[in-house]
Amino acid sequence: MDGDVARRRAAASRGRAVSAPHVSVVIPTRDRWPLLSESALRSALAQQGVDLEVIVVDDGSRDETPDRVSGLGDSRVRLVRHESSLGVAAARNAGIAEARGTWIALLDDDDLWAPTKLARQLEAARASGADFVYCGALVLDERRRVIELSPAPAADGLHAELLRHYVIPAGASNVTATAALLQQVGGFDQRLSYLADWDMWLRLAAGGRAASLADFLVAYVRHPGRMLVAFDDVLRELDHVLAKHADEGLRIDPSRLVAWVAYQHRQAGRRAVAAAMFARSAVRFRRPRHAMRAGAALLDGPVAAAVRRLVRGPSEIVPPPEPAWLAGVRGEPR
Repeated sequence: MDGDVARRRAAASRGRAVSAPHVSVVIPTRDRWPLLSESALRSALAQQGVDLEVIVVDDGSRDETPDRVSGLGDSRVRLVRHESSLGVAAARNAGIAEARGTWIALLDDDDLWAPTKLARQLEAARASGADFVYCGALVLDERRRVIELSPAPAADGLHAELLRHYVIPAGASNVTATAALLQQVGGFDQRLSYLADWDMWLRLAAGGRAASLADFLVAYVRHPGRMLVAFDDVLRELDHVLAKHADEGLRIDPSRLVAWVAYQHRQAGRRAVAAAMFARSAVRFRRPRHAMRAGAALLDGPVAAAVRRLVRGPSEIVPPPEPAWLAGVRGEPR
């Protein structure tokens, strides 16, 4: 965290009551009040057994978000507002600067937490002496049905794993870290958006001690409005991250990263964007299979499924189990 942010945090702490919450939840958002109110905000305020505050960083919204947040009437919720958008990394840093908690939990506005997520993570961190912690994650479709399970990697050897793969599931919504460690490693890199999480986890793993929970306590929701980037932006951010962590031995195959982003576009219903990314990757990185995937991205139904099986190979699809807490988050009877 730069000197200006650190001074803001210190000033904010001096200007408030001595009694501070144990955890500060930082939620960046922009023009997505329905998602924020039904997903992240509800999940944060439903946490059990944790003294917390919720800092909503409104990154230049033009919808009703700032008025709605200000009108909640919940003393645990505070609003930080940017008049114009500065990007997700800057929004997270602004929330971290305002946080009073010993621990800071990051949460994207469209994701969900189990009601015991924070309490379980803090318990795991205390037991192992860790200063950041993560867990397993669910991947949900738009109707909040489980379509994938993303296990948490082991804490031992995490830095080495991160130098090869993005292994912490569900992005920023998973990790809870001490405010001291976040200040030590310097906050989120504001030159990044899509790879900002990966860059941060590399720095946390290099500078602190991790704890891992096997339980699936976070849900990442795939929907058409989620943040995705274009071909050139992916490679620009990748070049920056590779240069930044070159001395640590970071090695990432750009064609695999582009393919993953293209797949995410396809999952969000952006078939033309996905096809164009696969096609450009096929040419630039000489990946013939990406040309096949470009065609498959434009198709739907059984033909597309057959092409994907040809490219990826056969697999047995087993519907993942749903944890009991997810029904409660949906508002369904358990």
